Amino acid sequence: MNTVYRKFAQAVALSAFIAVCFHGSRLYGAERDNPKPAMQDRIVVIGHLPLTDTSVSGIDTSGRWERNYLELNDDIDKKITLVDVTDPAHPVIVRELTAPEQYGEPTVESMVGNVALVADAPAARPATPKSVAILDFSDPSHPITERTFEKVTALKKAAGGLIYLVDSGGLWILKQYSAPDSKLEAAYKQYVLYGSR
Repeated sequence: MNTVYRKFAQAVALSAFIAVCFHGSRLYGAERDNPKPAMQDRIVVIGHLPLTDTSVSGIDTSGRWERNYLELNDDIDKKITLVDVTDPAHPVIVRELTAPEQYGEPTVESMVGNVALVADAPAARPATPKSVAILDFSDPSHPITERTFEKVTALKKAAGGLIYLVDSGGLWILKQYSAPDSKLEAAYKQYVLYGSR
């Protein structure tokens, strides 16, 4: 009885091995014949928050504990809007603060919980463009405009490839994605497999 069972088990194992090898070679051939398209450099919108009754003139970033925040400065209405961008795809207004009258154009320099360091003059900021466009230069002789933001009043690049901008439509959160660098990946694989050169 053991001999019959052993031969049956060997036949099942051999059949499974052959099926995996045959199926695997078919998959490899399919991938070789239909390669996945290479990831390209791109900038995409990942989040949006409509803003009403505010004219944002500056954006500052901050963090507390494990939360990421934007401080949107409105110099005209003397408002500071705190936005939680921990999940950049779903920004949320945490609160809006109004500075006392004695501060001409309040700008948040730093904020921790309920305490803020506020300057009474706008912080030095680079000139803000009136329109911002995402351009694709894959074909340098024929760049393609993928998206345009009009009447931009504030723009801020942040860590992690994030870009925050405010226009008449509200707060937009963009993210930069870089295509893989095949030479760098090959050098890293070489290093991992064989150590330093």
